[in-house]
Amino acid sequence: MLKIFTSYTPGAGKSYAMLEKAMAEQAKGKKVLIGFLNGGHRNIELIKEKNHIDSAIYNGKGFSYKQILEEKPDIVVLDEMGMRSKNHGYIYEIIELLLDNDIDVFTSINIKRFDSINPEFKKISGIGVKNMVPSKFLDMADEIYFIERDENTRSDLESLFQLWLRRVGIQEMELGDREEA
Repeated sequence: MLKIFTSYTPGAGKSYAMLEKAMAEQAKGKKVLIGFLNGGHRNIELIKEKNHIDSAIYNGKGFSYKQILEEKPDIVVLDEMGMRSKNHGYIYEIIELLLDNDIDVFTSINIKRFDSINPEFKKISGIGVKNMVPSKFLDMADEIYFIERDENTRSDLESLFQLWLRRVGIQEMELGDREEA
């Protein structure tokens, strides 16, 4: 199972929402492992404390693909699926390998990183990205959570996202709701 947490903007709370969902699954008895958490723009210690994350599921630097397979988790959290990993290309490539090994993945990404969305996003906003993620992951996703702090903006963006999905031929998806803390 693939769950994608996305938003229009950085800092909307994708990673926090993803961790909340993962920790809820752990509370239900699932074995959760945090494979990668981007600490470049967030306080990892605060996140660990707030979500009661111990070193058994997050060692502070993440787990390699090999370590993940050895741990045999039910769910792996991989933040920022469009980033490069140290030893395995891009995180989205690791996601594909984990899914092939029947390991569920929760991941986050800014919507503009998908290769079929980026050109349109750039036309509208003037902002584009070089490293893009194949849009096939949107079709592969079992659940997509669109995270936006402002409810009016969230509603407008969800409508635009559904229009885009239909335009590129991906079936309409039910977008998950973020549980408020």
